[in-house]
Amino acid sequence: MSLSSDSITNNKVFFQTERKSRPLSEYTWIVEAIRQNRQQMPLDEAVDMVLNNMPSDFIIKPWLEANRKWVRNMLLTEYNEEETMELFKEK
Repeated sequence: MSLSSDSITNNKVFFQTERKSRPLSEYTWIVEAIRQNRQQMPLDEAVDMVLNNMPSDFIIKPWLEANRKWVRNMLLTEYNEEETMELFKEK
């Protein structure tokens, strides 16, 4: 079975797209896991739990661990802003 050049090009594009979207997919998992944890614990604990228990195969994990303090503060700030915006919508 031989592959055409179009087939090879399409596979390259697919794998490049997959590689680019994987970090976004992993970040989405983190955000959703924090949201779920918040139903049972305070925000700071929810963020810590997710950062401590994210899957080991996440390609963003080494960067998140190396910049943990900044990442944690960013996530806490993001969620505080989200809550504040919801309060303004309610009034």
